[in-house]
Amino acid sequence: MDEKKIAAMARLATYEKRYAREDKRRLAFFRDDYVYKQNFVTRLYVILGTLIALAARFAYQTAALDRDVFSAAFDLDYGARVLIIVIVAYSVIGTLKRNYEYALSERRFERYQSLVKNLDKRGKLDE
Repeated sequence: MDEKKIAAMARLATYEKRYAREDKRRLAFFRDDYVYKQNFVTRLYVILGTLIALAARFAYQTAALDRDVFSAAFDLDYGARVLIIVIVAYSVIGTLKRNYEYALSERRFERYQSLVKNLDKRGKLDE
């Protein structure tokens, strides 16, 4: 066996061990579908977390600061602004991150396929 062939097979095995499962899961979707799905889940968790934080703030204002419920409820405008800002920020950051992850998976998979094709050509030439 040729040393180049052995090195290529080692690179293939490394890819399969480290990245293959993750890349196949990611590349099973079109890029936009993958990004949408991941961002949808992220947005749900961000909304839930922000609402919990705002509820804790409301409870603190009514209990610890002895404000009545109606004056504390006027801060809901503040809460709505915070929620919108947080969702937009996480959406932008999540979209950039997921697009980068998808592109990285595509590059790795293309290199993997190229190595397989080159090994196949070498194997046919050796016969």
